Amino acid sequence: MHPIAAIDARLSYPVRWCTVIFFALAMGALAMAPYVAHTFHPLYQDLTVIRDKDFGYYYSRLERVLKGHAKEAGNGITPVNSGVEGLQTAGMEVIIGTLLRWTGLDAPRLSVLVTGLFAPMLFLLFFVLFRTLEFPGRWSIVMTLMLFAVMFHVLTRVMHPGWSF
Repeated sequence: MHPIAAIDARLSYPVRWCTVIFFALAMGALAMAPYVAHTFHPLYQDLTVIRDKDFGYYYSRLERVLKGHAKEAGNGITPVNSGVEGLQTAGMEVIIGTLLRWTGLDAPRLSVLVTGLFAPMLFLLFFVLFRTLEFPGRWSIVMTLMLFAVMFHVLTRVMHPGWSF
């Protein structure tokens, strides 16, 4: 038997959904790890981890929506309720802020919560995409894990220029 055929035979067995859900939840936990670990630091002062230099800009956009100023969401620079609209639509911030305004959380804390929900959801969606494309179950899980290994930072960053359509 050819080596490629042998690998294909081993990866062609079906995958149980509990395995897929385990990996999805593991990705969510891994995405939350920096935020959770930060709270145990002795110098912790109730501030969230900022993973990139531009997170403050996205937090400001989300905060505008959370405070009821969705039209200003594309503007993350001037004070909230300034009446200045931005040039972008800030679609992801508007969606998240509108759907989760009821939580009462501020933008940084809400984005941490959404990160923990977003990573497993994306993992499941990519797995289902590969299964829909008729890849075998184990191939689908391996490809999804590889995708997350390579693109983890991008896929677990909810406030992202690529998501703010």
